[in-house]
Amino acid sequence: AEEHSGRVEDAGASITAGFPALRAYVRRLVDASLASPEADTDAAVSMLMAAVVGDAVTRRDLPAIYGVPADEAPERYARCFLT
Repeated sequence: AEEHSGRVEDAGASITAGFPALRAYVRRLVDASLASPEADTDAAVSMLMAAVVGDAVTRRDLPAIYGVPADEAPERYARCFLT
């Protein structure tokens, strides 16, 4: 496990870095009246990131919980998030 700790930390840093960018994008959507100002944007961003990361980490070991094919998942998660 120790030999993988650096990779896990790098992955965690990359994932964490994505949150502010996605939050800023959603705020721009709200500002442009393309998303509801009443939407819980922080929860929406957290849910999208959790879906993408969770899928990437667990799909191989828990394929039965995914109804979306792996090659379609990122686009469909993003589409769901944006609608």
